[in-house]
This record gives sequence, structure tokens and C-alpha cells, in this order.
Amino acid sequence: MAVKTRERKSIYTDIFRNTIQRFGVRAYFVACVACVACVACVACVKRSAEILTCASVGQRVNSGSDVNELTIPQHASDDFFSLALRAGTDKVHKNDDPGGHHYHNAYQKYLFPLRQAKIKFLEIGLGCDMQYGPGKSALLWRELFVHPSTEIWEAEVNVDCAAKWNETMKNRILTGDQADETTLRKWIATTGGEFDVIIDDGGHTYSQQMTSFRILFDSALKAGGIYFMEDLVSNTLPGYEDYPDVPFEKIRDWTEALMLGDNLVESKAKLKFHEIANLQSIECFRGMCAFHKCPRSTTGAQCP
Repeated sequence: MAVKTRERKSIYTDIFRNTIQRFGVRAYFVACVACVACVACVACVKRSAEILTCASVGQRVNSGSDVNELTIPQHASDDFFSLALRAGTDKVHKNDDPGGHHYHNAYQKYLFPLRQAKIKFLEIGLGCDMQYGPGKSALLWRELFVHPSTEIWEAEVNVDCAAKWNETMKNRILTGDQADETTLRKWIATTGGEFDVIIDDGGHTYSQQMTSFRILFDSALKAGGIYFMEDLVSNTLPGYEDYPDVPFEKIRDWTEALMLGDNLVESKAKLKFHEIANLQSIECFRGMCAFHKCPRSTTGAQCP
């Protein structure tokens, strides 16, 4: 038996030596990893009567014989859509559900990569007036952002409803009307500002959307941060028009201003570019837009 073992080791040594000579050290390393993976898979198969794949680490195919087995969900758990669906928020919806939005396209792109990062986050709108009840998105953010030092703040106009969420949100609850500049300044003073992400999912009136963006983008969002304005479809519905500026029309103007940025006289004078100082870019998705704030420059480069 010992002779056979030595012979087997000698064969493996020759294989790896030839691999290095012919393909280099990198190929040797890859071969080693592949070998370890194969050994692990063989061991797994020996321990289980089920079929396992290396792609589903930590999961087992549910044969129906053991209720304690982990099952593969319809939507993989490592994306924003499935987390939001599980939380019960209307930020996403299934194809057969007439309600809800399609915000996963934006949030998968910009928020999901921040999942392990230490960030400071603010959402306007706890959802106290929603039919399915308040706090759905608040619970979503707590599950999405897992860094222990991440700060998640919620702002809500309904004081009584918001008070019930103080403990759950670690007292990071703000109250008041987002259309009131004094209230917004108080929020900034209370939180210290410097948010990495701000989401406006509040009342959606023209004044609420425009005032919040004007104050918070400038004074509460940190350099390099991103501001999301949801439910822009409300701009086409009756009952929201309480302000001279229509948000989606202003966004269209600001986008044009960015495109005409090389013609500073034209863009600033005609389109009031100064209203959105430090706006690097605008990216719109179905029903909402994302506004990127210029990062702090270390090279003297101008933005936008």
C-alpha cells in the first residue's frame, strides 16, 4: 500500500511539474484549486444521497423528504428584487400584480453594491398612509444594508405613526412636512447630514419634491452621494400641483443643462443651471430618477 501511495504521489508531482514548465505558475495554481474543489465535491457526494452543485454552496435540493432542508427560492436571495418582494414594499412587484413599481432596476445597480459598506441613509416616507401598512421599506433597508455601523434614518409627516417606529429604528426617526424648509434644516441639524443616499418617497406633491431636493441635495447629501426621487408619475396626476415648478419638467431642463454644459452662458442663463450646483449627472428609470452629486476633487478637476 505504501509503495502504491508513493507511486501516486510521484505521478501527481510529475503532472504539476510539467504544468509549470509548459503553462507557468498561474496554471499550476488554477490546477491546484480545481483539484481541491473536485476533492470537496466528491466528499459532499459521499456524505449525501442528493445531487449537489458547486454553484449552490450551502443549499440542498429539496427532495420533499425533510422539511428542515433549505430550498432554492423562486427569486435568488442575492438581489434587490427578491429582498424587496419579501419585505412587502411596493418598490417592486411581480408581473401578475398590477400594483407597485419597478425600482429594482435602479436600486440593484446603485444600492445593492453598498450592502456591506458603512453608509448613512435617509428615506423620506415611512409609509404610514399605505394600504399595506407602514415600515415595509424601512425593514427592507435594514435587511439590505448589513454593516453594523450603517445609519438608516426615516422621515415621516405622521407624527403618531412615526413614534411607534422609534425603537425599531434606533430612534432615527424624523418628523415634519418635507415641503417646509425649516423642517428640512432641522432634519439636517438632527442627523448631521452627510448622507451617502437619500430617497424621496414622501408625499409626491410638487412642493414636497422640489423643496426637499433643493435643500437636501445641496446641504444633506455628501459629495459623491446619490439622491433618488421616486413616483415622478404623480407629476401627471391631479391633486399634486401645488408649486410653480413641475418636477419632471425641471429634471428635463436640468438634463438639457448638463448636455449643454460646454456652453456655459446658454445653459446657466436659459436653464438656471445654478439651481443644481454640484450635480454631476441624472439617470432616469421607470417612474423615478437618480441624481449624482459631484465627488470631492483631489486633482482640481471641475464637476460637472
